[in-house]
Amino acid sequence: LFDGFDCTPARRRCPPDIANYCRLHSHDGVCDDQCNTVECGFDGGDCARKPSDVLPGDISIVVLTTPEHFAMNVGLFLLTLSQKLRASDLSVRFEREIRVKRSAFNVGVLVWIEVDVTDCYGDCFSDIDIVANYLGAASAKKVSTCLQRF
Repeated sequence: LFDGFDCTPARRRCPPDIANYCRLHSHDGVCDDQCNTVECGFDGGDCARKPSDVLPGDISIVVLTTPEHFAMNVGLFLLTLSQKLRASDLSVRFEREIRVKRSAFNVGVLVWIEVDVTDCYGDCFSDIDIVANYLGAASAKKVSTCLQRF
């Protein structure tokens, strides 16, 4: 985990023909078998058959977007972030628009994330602080794990 997964082989992506479907139906409480793969984020945990293994604590981050845009794209945000963190499920809650750096032009959404590593494979995060450090380092390097696409 120290290299940000740079040394691990590239993983396949969710097939383009079902990626949008999986994004829209992730975390909806209904198991979609075609989305229950590592590449498609395990259908947001909808197919989990064993008890959750949620890391204690949560992470708060500011996503520089409008609340409307975030709400419309939260599925993509969760899918991409869960792939990067190798987590089977992420829970997210967010607050309405906030101002960043005392500027009227920088608008963001404050997001809290819980990380479930129940179906994690290979090298897995075991501590929420390490997840936060990983996301902070990725952001500082401008290779923000999922927010560039968001």
